[in-house]
Order: sequence, then C-alpha cells, then structure tokens
Amino acid sequence: MILLIVLRRFCKLNILFCLRLHSYSFYPGYERPFFFGDTRYATTIKNDSGERIIGTAADKAIYDSVVNKGNTYELDGVVINGSEYYTSYTPLKNNNGQTVGMLFCGTLQEDVNSYITEKTTYMVLAIVFVFAASLAVVLMSVFRLSKGLAAAEKAVISLSTGDLNTDIDQKGMQRADELGDMIRG
Repeated sequence: MILLIVLRRFCKLNILFCLRLHSYSFYPGYERPFFFGDTRYATTIKNDSGERIIGTAADKAIYDSVVNKGNTYELDGVVINGSEYYTSYTPLKNNNGQTVGMLFCGTLQEDVNSYITEKTTYMVLAIVFVFAASLAVVLMSVFRLSKGLAAAEKAVISLSTGDLNTDIDQKGMQRADELGDMIRG
C-alpha cells in the first residue's frame, strides 16, 4: 500500500496501473518487475526463501538505454536469481511524458527453449508422416502402373510373335487409362 502512495504521489501514475502490479503473479511463465528510477520496487521474482526480490538496482547500461534514452531494451541470457531469462525492458512514463522508470517482462530461457524444442519435434514428426504417406501413395501408383505395363508388354510380345491365343490380363482390360486401351486394342 505504501508503494501505491509513493508511486501516486511522485510519479502521478494511473492508479489502475499500480493496482495491476500486484496482479502480475496471475500470469504464470512471465516475470514482471517494475523499476522506479533504477531500483526494483515491485516484482513477481522471488528468491529461494519465497520473498520478492525488491530494492535491487538495474544494470547501468540497461537503465541508461531505457530510462535516459527512452529505448526498449531486449536481451537474452540475463541471470536473475541464478536462472537465465529472455527479457524486455520498456520505459515507464508519467502523465507528463517523462520517463521515470521501466517495466520488465522476462521468461525463463529453459522454458522457451523446451517449448521451441517440443514444437519443432511435432513439426518434424508431421513432416515425416506427410512424407511417408506421400511416398506410400507414389509407390502404390508406381507399382500399379508397372504391373499394367508388364501386362501390356506381355500381350504385345505374344501378339507380335503371332500367338493369337495368348491370355490377356482381365484386370488390365478393365483399366480406364491408356494402358487399358492398349491392352484392349
């Protein structure tokens, strides 16, 4: 509650925004510290004893880029409490447009990498399945076509040698393609 009063008094921030700081923990998978100046005042990040990590200073290069220059700063491999994060820092401005702090959004690199690995695995399996199904269709078509060609070749060779009593494949005669026409001819 003291944080809300301090932020309202010195930053003139929208009170609804300040109240949302406390609801960040309802969005699992992302960490959301809030920096006023270069100091972390509110966060969802907890230490090993379960206490929120507040009062720590932001990296000077990040602070300079975000607060002094107004840039959004994205970085991977940021170590927080022993874990690596993909992060994004965004300037936090008061009603006058002055940058007074920064918002942070980060997620564990391990979580992102395992998600990417899982989705990549699914995509590779889907591609392998589609390839196998396509290959099966092509092989069946080639087998059927080669069987028809063999039957047509047998009939043509028999007829060319003068054997008019040759047995003609009944399945070949029922084909509705050019091979069927050739066998029936």
